Amino acid sequence: MSARNGCALALVLAAACGGRGPQARESGDALSSEREKRAAQLAPDLYARAQETYASAERASGDASTELEQAADLWLEAACEEADRIALERKRREHEARGEAAQLARAELDRSRLELEASIRRDEAARIARGEAVKMLALAAVDEQARDRNQSAAHAEIAAWLTSRAELTLAAARALGLPEADTTAAAAAIARAHKPKARIDEAQVALATAERAVGRARTLRGAATETERAALLEMAAERSLRASRDPRGVVIDLTTAFAAGAPKLSASGRGQLAHVLAIARAHPHGPIHIEATRAHGDAILAALGKEPERARFSVLARELPDRERVFAVLVGYGEPGLAP
Repeated sequence: MSARNGCALALVLAAACGGRGPQARESGDALSSEREKRAAQLAPDLYARAQETYASAERASGDASTELEQAADLWLEAACEEADRIALERKRREHEARGEAAQLARAELDRSRLELEASIRRDEAARIARGEAVKMLALAAVDEQARDRNQSAAHAEIAAWLTSRAELTLAAARALGLPEADTTAAAAAIARAHKPKARIDEAQVALATAERAVGRARTLRGAATETERAALLEMAAERSLRASRDPRGVVIDLTTAFAAGAPKLSASGRGQLAHVLAIARAHPHGPIHIEATRAHGDAILAALGKEPERARFSVLARELPDRERVFAVLVGYGEPGLAP
């Protein structure tokens, strides 16, 4: 077999298999040809040196030709080995690249999962991108009997929105670790709200029950945390309540719930109190103090009616510098009471 038609490895294989017949020789030739092609592509400098030496061997004669052909075989073998090394290195890099891509994909998946869990813990599993959400919640507080027939379509939309919010809130409770057995009441209320021609009050009941499920989940997790306080403040901001934090706890300003000089809650004030109740359902830790004059405090307690959360409310009647100021203080979310 000519040295130009095979590298040194093929020559060794041919020598070792000399008595094995044409099939073995053809296999060695194919292997040699494939390696030479790869050497010409991946190690062109070494391959060119081998070809030049082969050309010199053809021009020479005798022992000089033999020595040059052997040297050309060595150059060709070196080119083949270098090509094999480069091909192997490329495969290794491709494998590492695939591994890095898979690792990045896993990291991205973990990041997305953590973001979703954090979002659910803040009671924002899905932000409803509807600018009229707060207005719809305000409309939900209006007595059903006072509605005009022309508003039925709008109210049906409000009921559907409230029901969707209840479903998301129940999903948040499950994500917080609430056992499935404790979600039965909320799931049943949501199912009733899904019935044809379901009324707004049924959807409100479904949402309230789901909010209590979130509160139950947080109770099972132990004391209030900084993360939960952040969720409380965000929930208050979503409902257009003015909330802040100080050593007493989270303070919600309800001054505008009363008209100037009036002892009773206004219509908008009842809406504000409904939002405070929603916060109380979802954030169950500690008592809620009403810091106001006795008349205003008693008006709030009366408006709470028979809500289960009413037991957490108490009036701290104070003669404030401004007698019209009214605050609801969620004591369980003050600095000393938070878990790390």
